[in-house]
Amino acid sequence: MPPRLVPLIRHATTEDAKLLADLGRRTFRDAFAADNTPEDLELYLSQAYGEEKQLAELRDPSATFFLAFTGPRALGYLKLRSRSAPPCVIGPTPIEIERLYIDRPFWGRGVADALMDRANQAARQLATVHPRNRSADRPHLGPPALKDEPVVVDDN
Repeated sequence: MPPRLVPLIRHATTEDAKLLADLGRRTFRDAFAADNTPEDLELYLSQAYGEEKQLAELRDPSATFFLAFTGPRALGYLKLRSRSAPPCVIGPTPIEIERLYIDRPFWGRGVADALMDRANQAARQLATVHPRNRSADRPHLGPPALKDEPVVVDDN
């Protein structure tokens, strides 16, 4: 089994639109190529993962992107969405994990765990300050502010 990684996790910015488009196309292809015709896959990728499309998504205030790195290499990404939920979802501030993709060479190396850990931290932080959160006017001891630093995941 390959060694687990401790990636640097950071928020994506509009400067990352090309990186996110390239990473998104590659990781989506790895995950779904076997289940689609090449034509259907290329059509979807051209519509969903262009640089302009990613730039628009990065500018969307309801979206939060995290990128995982080891050195200069992007290993994967996660996209959170904070928006109205369907009636079957309960809770004052639901957060959706809309995408979580890891570059194939890094599958099974702890990158998804690290991104999920950061998503959990972000969801807790968003729940303390989201405008629809009726409890936000009460004192709340939430998690510390998120920093762009390695996330260590305990496997136990």
